[in-house]
Amino acid sequence: MNTLVFAAGEIGEYTAPTGLPGKETELSTVFTKFGAALLPLVSGIAALLLIFSGIKYALAAGDEEKQAQAKRMLVWTLIGFGIALLAYVLVNFITKTVG
Repeated sequence: MNTLVFAAGEIGEYTAPTGLPGKETELSTVFTKFGAALLPLVSGIAALLLIFSGIKYALAAGDEEKQAQAKRMLVWTLIGFGIALLAYVLVNFITKTVG
């Protein structure tokens, strides 16, 4: 390692940066940033699908088949969002634990 020396004396150690500026070289950092960028998109889509399935359920007007279809859509939307959220949490946990 290189040491920085100024007129007042030694300040500390300096490590020269590696890789290209703006380019992430660690895979864990890439996964973390990708997940952080993707989560708002997934959340927005899930919110829209929740609203759509609620409207679909309200407009079913007592039709059992349409109500069941809207309920299935609601359940699968929640399951999909839960899986996406769990994946985000797991990636962050693993990258912070493993490094």
